[in-house]
Amino acid sequence: MKPSLAGGALAVVLLIALVIACSAFFTAYQTRQALVVRLSEPVRVITEPGLNAKIPFIDSVIYIDKRILNIECVIASASPSSNCSAATVAFFRAPLGRPSRLPLCPGLIVI
Repeated sequence: MKPSLAGGALAVVLLIALVIACSAFFTAYQTRQALVVRLSEPVRVITEPGLNAKIPFIDSVIYIDKRILNIECVIASASPSSNCSAATVAFFRAPLGRPSRLPLCPGLIVI
């Protein structure tokens, strides 16, 4: 038996529908917040765990850890008037309050 053209077209349409349906949903976990970004603009922040929806191929999701984040600064060295040198390291630890105000930089993981 030869497969008909209608059966092949139906299989292609079902495959495309499956890909779109799989890319429309994402999961937010308990230890992470999800920031939904539409065309480089934050749309909404998801703080509750569970299954959520987004617009396929237009929205992207950035996951941000809810736990305490470490932010380290550059080491600054100074030479006082004496011959001794001193180095200073500054760091900051705090929970992330409003992820929608987080600058979108290339180092973030976009899924």
